[in-house]
Amino acid sequence: MDYEELLSDALETFQSLRTSEREVKSGGGRWYIARMLPYRTAEDRIEGAVLTFIDITGRKRAEEEARKSEEHLRLVAESTDHAIITFNIDGVITHWNKGAERIFGYAAGEVIGRSGELLFPEMDRDENVFARQLGVALSQGKAHVEHWYLRKDGSTVFCSGTTVPLIQGGPHGFAKIIRDETHDRRHRQAGGSQLPAGSASREATQQAALLKDEFLATMSHELKHPLNLMLMNAELLSAIPELACNDSARQAAEVIRRSILSQGQIIDDLLDLSRISTGKLTLKLDDLDLAGSVRRLATPTRDEASQRGLEFASQIPDTPVMVKADRVRIDQVIWNLLSNALKFTPAGGCIELRLSMGDSRAELVVADSGRGLGLDELDQIFEMFHQGSGVSTREGGGLGIGLALVRQLVELHGGTVKATSPGRGKGASFSVSLPLSNVHLPEESDGAGHEGEIDGLRVMVVDDAVDILSPFRQVLELKGATVETFDSAQAALNAFGAASFDVVLSDIGMPGMNGYQFIRELRTLPGGDSVIALALTGFARAKDQREALKAGFDAHISKPVALKSLLAVLRRLRG
Repeated sequence: MDYEELLSDALETFQSLRTSEREVKSGGGRWYIARMLPYRTAEDRIEGAVLTFIDITGRKRAEEEARKSEEHLRLVAESTDHAIITFNIDGVITHWNKGAERIFGYAAGEVIGRSGELLFPEMDRDENVFARQLGVALSQGKAHVEHWYLRKDGSTVFCSGTTVPLIQGGPHGFAKIIRDETHDRRHRQAGGSQLPAGSASREATQQAALLKDEFLATMSHELKHPLNLMLMNAELLSAIPELACNDSARQAAEVIRRSILSQGQIIDDLLDLSRISTGKLTLKLDDLDLAGSVRRLATPTRDEASQRGLEFASQIPDTPVMVKADRVRIDQVIWNLLSNALKFTPAGGCIELRLSMGDSRAELVVADSGRGLGLDELDQIFEMFHQGSGVSTREGGGLGIGLALVRQLVELHGGTVKATSPGRGKGASFSVSLPLSNVHLPEESDGAGHEGEIDGLRVMVVDDAVDILSPFRQVLELKGATVETFDSAQAALNAFGAASFDVVLSDIGMPGMNGYQFIRELRTLPGGDSVIALALTGFARAKDQREALKAGFDAHISKPVALKSLLAVLRRLRG
């Protein structure tokens, strides 16, 4: 036994009266843990020591093999011409190999801890290209990338390769492996305008996706204008004191309002699915109390279920259920499932909402006693435009995109969703499983009790659609605000210079001077830098939201504009 420290370990054991351990090797090549501990006699005297040997040869060999394998992989990674880069879930660089140094010119110490966006030209940063690549990788399991990147010296390099998510235990980062193909790319370009068939096909596909995205954005704007007009008139009906006391009028206004918001949600769902398919939808992940979100959405569901003659039951933990999630997108998931249950459960039926928490995952279940699903539908119900057995009769309405969006959003969060049903006419159950984040935050207030919150506010409304101005003004005045309306940006600027306002609500797509130009001009006027400005528009893409904030608006609200949402945004901006 190769154990030169035997005597010193024994002396230390006698003097300190503590156990000592040491890894030692035998002449035959085996490894042991030598454990020495003092023993006491019945008279409580230390009479000697007990030395035991535990054979750990197998473990040592496994450790050595792992070390050699890790060293081998490190040498391969460092010697390859490929750039191997890893990022955390937020896109911050965590590993940078020698290949990446050679391609991009940065040393590891210069880039680790910085966003991967530094590798993209400014135009690509404005278009959120890096986040879109990560979004595609997360939703599809892999993203094939061919792109021009930015080097440290300002030159560009064309690279192709793959980006994959790191998902062990839930999404926690990404790995990008790419190679420099600048020479080949330029050689092909120099050889003529004819691109290889595969490259031409890819570029044609990208152009088609861009045109589709632009078309959907324009469609959203055009469809949401009449919806916004109808919603404002419905809000006006609800706010007129004489009609507010009439149950029939109040109920009719609420039906109109609910239908309009439902149509607006269909348009938004279509846009979201387009963003996901093109990698343009990104998540703003934060520590979220799922129980709080479920509890908040359960309240309006209970009220609507009661109006439809349905029984509604919920089981929600009193303690926080923390997940790493995008609050807005998780609300979409919950509301889509609850809306489906309300839509497909006839009067006299029941809906059950349950949230539970396991060791590592939270599970949300929405079950109903409604139409149910056949075995042939269970695998198709989450497909785009699939509406189940009621499609021929248009039972429940809609386009069949809600559940497709639910699946995409849940999978973007590293979760799973599944449907079960004992058969048609026997109800259905939808369960969503999300990884827990094990972080506890205090619950937020539901924001109730804000009567009179805009009393006395001086509000400017700017929209070239004259038909929307009158009901918008009347609704806000009934809530206590003083309102002036303008059908052009220039007229609004002239009035702003002559009077002071607390809030400006402006459309974006206006002739002559659009909303972006208007807010830039307004911010330069006396008092313009302190006024609260909201963009109200049918353009609802993330790109449009960024443009609005960049131009100088404080917030962006998608049409049709629900009064409750508008007041909630104003409440937040006013602190």
